[in-house]
Amino acid sequence: KNSNMGTNGYVKLMGGLGIYSQSKNNVDGNFGRFVPSFIINHRKGKINWYADYSYNFNEDFDNDIFIRKIDSNTITQHSFIPIQYFRHSYRTGIDIYLNKNNVIGLLYQGFNNVQKTNGIVNSSNMLVSGSTINIDTFQTKTDQRITNVSNAINFNWKHKFDSTGKELNMDLDY
Repeated sequence: KNSNMGTNGYVKLMGGLGIYSQSKNNVDGNFGRFVPSFIINHRKGKINWYADYSYNFNEDFDNDIFIRKIDSNTITQHSFIPIQYFRHSYRTGIDIYLNKNNVIGLLYQGFNNVQKTNGIVNSSNMLVSGSTINIDTFQTKTDQRITNVSNAINFNWKHKFDSTGKELNMDLDY
């Protein structure tokens, strides 16, 4: 929100790339991030309208090695799970200046997040008693999609009682 009259805003682009040595880090690939966003504000007379939107694409991974020893058995597990995040966040609102002492506002905001995983867990069960014998080997695959959505509405009112700065603020949220 801005007290200047007229229209103003900005556009922002961010990005990044993680480059990994596959042989050194046991990682399959390189991972990036892309985050465009914008904000706009328009104020004319007693009305102020504002909005912003941001998108976040992010690639990440989970790379784990577990070695479990139970009696004479050793279980070795290696998992590599790439993760992709797709996030949208948005907000728009309006403030109406009824007079010098009263402002009412309405705000709508929310987000939509999607997380995708697609990875493989390699497991080996070894018997160790003098020499190492591979009892069995198996592979499990994970393929998952998680979606989170949240939206909210806010009504607000601000009243200034006098020039000493005393105020009453009220917010109703849903």
